[in-house]
Amino acid sequence: MTTEALPPPAVRIDVMPSYGVGLPMMVALTVYNPSRDVLYFDLPHVDWFGDPRGARWVVITDDGRVHAVGMATLSLVPSEGGGFGLDPGDAHTTLVDLAALMPDLPAGDHRLHVEYPFEVTAVSPPVVLRIEPLAGVDAEVARAVREGTLGDRTWAGFLRGDWIWQERPPFERVRPEVMRALTLPLFLHRAAYGDEDVRGLDLAALDRLDQGPLEAEAALLRHEVAHAADPPLAAHWDAVVRARWPGLVWRIERTERGFGLLRGLRDRTQRRLTHRPQDEIDSSLRP
Repeated sequence: MTTEALPPPAVRIDVMPSYGVGLPMMVALTVYNPSRDVLYFDLPHVDWFGDPRGARWVVITDDGRVHAVGMATLSLVPSEGGGFGLDPGDAHTTLVDLAALMPDLPAGDHRLHVEYPFEVTAVSPPVVLRIEPLAGVDAEVARAVREGTLGDRTWAGFLRGDWIWQERPPFERVRPEVMRALTLPLFLHRAAYGDEDVRGLDLAALDRLDQGPLEAEAALLRHEVAHAADPPLAAHWDAVVRARWPGLVWRIERTERGFGLLRGLRDRTQRRLTHRPQDEIDSSLRP
């Protein structure tokens, strides 16, 4: 007797309108169950901060060259372990920094798809990945932020490392789209290493995250801060996420169980910094 293989779940990628060379390239991966009667168990969790199992990301550049790489993660936040399941109609969305996987992608209008591992590989529909060149102060600021951590000149290294600038980069001089791309790593770094706890974070910067996958991430971060300080406001953001991005409900539930992204980053980094006198750190020069 033979057993038929389960059909793979469906996958799709959501991207920003454009990215910049040398900047973070945050894309959203959604795995969803379009069937009425199939249940999925222990699916690979592919996430910027999650399980080290992964998917295969493929970019075909506008000159026809193929760039492919397996998923790698920062592993900054302890995982609860295992994969995830999907009931009929359910979805699971995660955020991935493509720049961490393919740091040398050139400027151009490329095609991106992902191959998600299952008994039969699930392949997402291709999307346009537009990468624009950076020049002048835009490139200088991006490089100053990314290369601040000695020995690991990546956005992963930026979030792993506690450091201060000798001179604050001129953020006020960069184009809005460049500042939008820098906002998430700067905000997460501040959450991890700043003097204030999660409840005291300044959320005004998140107003810049008003498009695509970054808009959804901003709503999740607002929910986590409100969960710690303002339960009615947290309920508002809970409702927003459930209505607009049902694949991100798992993040809401993790925050409510005490495993929010900001708390995880801060707990981990503060344990490493307990030996450092706080008066040695000039917060005005911190990210």
